[in-house]
Amino acid sequence: MLQDFDPDKIGDQPDTASVERQLADCALRLALLGQTETAKELVESFFENGPVIGTWVVGDFLRYAWDASGHWPEGWPSQNVEIPSEEEYQENRNRTWMGLPEGKNNEDRATLDACLGVEDNVHSDARSGAAAMYKSQRLIRALEISVKLHNIEPLPKSTRKDRASKKTKDEEGQAVEQSTESDPRFTVSDLDEESAQILNKIVPRLSANQQIKYLGEAKRLWPFWVRGLLADAVDMSREEVSSKAQALLKAFKDRLERSYVPTRHEGKPFKELLEIGEKNTIFHLTQDADELGPVPEKLFKQPATDEDIEQLEERLDTVLPDDYKEFLKITNGFGDDEEGIFNGVFPDPALHDVSEVKWIEEEYFQLPVDLLELPREYEDIVGQEQRRSQPDGDFEWDTAFPIFDRVLEVGTRDIDNLWLVHPGLVEQVREKYHEMYVKGNEKQKKVIKRAMEAFAGSKEAFESMHWCFAKWSSGGSASMSFYASFTKYLEHIVDKSIENVYTGP
Repeated sequence: MLQDFDPDKIGDQPDTASVERQLADCALRLALLGQTETAKELVESFFENGPVIGTWVVGDFLRYAWDASGHWPEGWPSQNVEIPSEEEYQENRNRTWMGLPEGKNNEDRATLDACLGVEDNVHSDARSGAAAMYKSQRLIRALEISVKLHNIEPLPKSTRKDRASKKTKDEEGQAVEQSTESDPRFTVSDLDEESAQILNKIVPRLSANQQIKYLGEAKRLWPFWVRGLLADAVDMSREEVSSKAQALLKAFKDRLERSYVPTRHEGKPFKELLEIGEKNTIFHLTQDADELGPVPEKLFKQPATDEDIEQLEERLDTVLPDDYKEFLKITNGFGDDEEGIFNGVFPDPALHDVSEVKWIEEEYFQLPVDLLELPREYEDIVGQEQRRSQPDGDFEWDTAFPIFDRVLEVGTRDIDNLWLVHPGLVEQVREKYHEMYVKGNEKQKKVIKRAMEAFAGSKEAFESMHWCFAKWSSGGSASMSFYASFTKYLEHIVDKSIENVYTGP
């Protein structure tokens, strides 16, 4: 549950937006493990520092945690405070198909049996895919129904004797204090046998299958989670969870106080940086040679000459950024065939040699050039317009930012593209962000400034940028990542190439 979060590494994460997403995921997991107070402090720190990606990232599910524990974070968005009634909640749950036979999603034994009895297939225990998602949802739904049918209440055995007095107080209209993390833990042994068996089927799936997301969606189960049932099921003591929670809280708080964190390889000479990327990439490809095919001996190419670079600039009718020209003088392209530096999952595209670098203008590149990760509504500060980059283009955007008109392709493979973004577009974007900053209120100014610092190192550095760099992945999981320069992209991708395998001489 918490093994994905290393307090020592959180402080070294350069990307503020990624840190905020990790924080949101961590807060959900801590709450599911019964650490609602620590999760609340984590979310309050998130709000206090002015999140650059918007408050939506903390998700709807945590409202069930705060409702079950009785403690809401300061600054929690008002639109996420409302808790659906039991009737509304169940009506929504009953509409969820989950791969069940039609009409088999009510609060009864038949639905429970259907949840547990739907035939598995080879894909149901995969890390992703519809079959795996359906199974994850069905198991959670089965647990919800099972605890209801077996009349299990989220109170540990040691406090069940107090239920009668609690019920009397409720009927008399007296306030009853909600249980907190100091209450006796509810354990798997407090469940009936069938519910315990269902929970034990859920636990092995917590690292995949969206199982944690579906745990959070189940409003009825949150009173069990906040009292430690899941922590007991994964065999984590209250002391163990609390110790890890406090270490994570401190790490995230310390990191959020800094808007800019350099990469581990920032400032290294280009040649040394590329050597690290080459060694890490070859190491990884060697480990997975059976799946990934032949392993290249090297990624470096012969250097480009000054004449080669001058001819390239003449052909492109532009002056290339100094760091990219320095790269070409070290190696005229970088990679083996179409495969470049390993990015932690698979190799990024190889970088072109001078003969392949070109301007491209394509209709499907008609995307807004929004360099910074900011809440979408911040564009309203300067006003959005409907834009398209070409008169005959099919795509229209309501955006405050310019649309790509052309990009300088320096690498491509299948759906992945590496671009240098020319100074004309960068200047237009910088002017929009400057206007946004000037017109924003104090809170908005703080968030915008943090985003600028996270991107370029400082507000001043952001406002003096000329060229920048973009990685665009099209297809079903389309994504766009921007970097303040070609150098920043290389530092980022080398950081992602197998960690701690080779760190230079």
